[in-house]
Amino acid sequence: MILVEIQNINHASYSNKSVARYWASYSDNLLYGEQLILQSLHDQLACADFADIGVGGGRTTGHLAGKVRSYTGIDYSQPLVEACRKQYPNVDFHCLDVCESLSLGESSYDFIFFSFNGIDCLTQAERDSFLKNAFVSLRPGGRLLFSSHNYFKASLPMRTREALLKLLMQSVAAPYRPRVLYHGILSFIRYCRLKHHQRVADDFASLLDAAQGNRELLAWIDPVRQINDLECHGFNAITVFDWYGVLVPSSHLRRIDTYSVYYLCQKSGGA
Repeated sequence: MILVEIQNINHASYSNKSVARYWASYSDNLLYGEQLILQSLHDQLACADFADIGVGGGRTTGHLAGKVRSYTGIDYSQPLVEACRKQYPNVDFHCLDVCESLSLGESSYDFIFFSFNGIDCLTQAERDSFLKNAFVSLRPGGRLLFSSHNYFKASLPMRTREALLKLLMQSVAAPYRPRVLYHGILSFIRYCRLKHHQRVADDFASLLDAAQGNRELLAWIDPVRQINDLECHGFNAITVFDWYGVLVPSSHLRRIDTYSVYYLCQKSGGA
């Protein structure tokens, strides 16, 4: 029951029209780490059938669609898919739940990209389903690239008293900015309503995202566990980068000093 509720919470957030407008207006730039990693794969991408998952408002589309053999943008938010189609009318976009079996098709892609910690909007069960589907959807030798929050940089869940104190500080700091106070109150109400869904384990946490007004729960995962999960789903040649695209040696996986981590892995059978 809790998993279903979390799925509904996050899906409702990204299907909200005001949230969709925010992501549709988000800066049309690749992040620095994305630029470095994708640039290093330039030759492979040029002949790749490419799936851009969690495409949002099309932040990555303009940079990638013309550099691959074929490009498909995918998101589970219909308002965001519609925003992408409006901005890029000649590009192929689909509203799909990538956790559903064979939703991406079998052996359909050479490269799957799940950007900007989008995988962290999924529950643990959904995360496993996505990795299973991504493996099936990749051709032999195909690659998966995604980013995820770093468990070792996660903050402990706020207590109600701390959330209330944050709201009071906002009201003092912005006494003549009623819109800021209004959104602060909404954020506090959402926190009180959703706080019991938060979980912290030894290598995985699901926490409310205060930066987005406590609208959704996001996962934070131990890099060692993430690598083990990828191996369990059949992926190999796993490479880890910090948020700035710097290669992380296996001996430093639990000492990464950035809030998010990139994972690049491969389905066996190719060069």
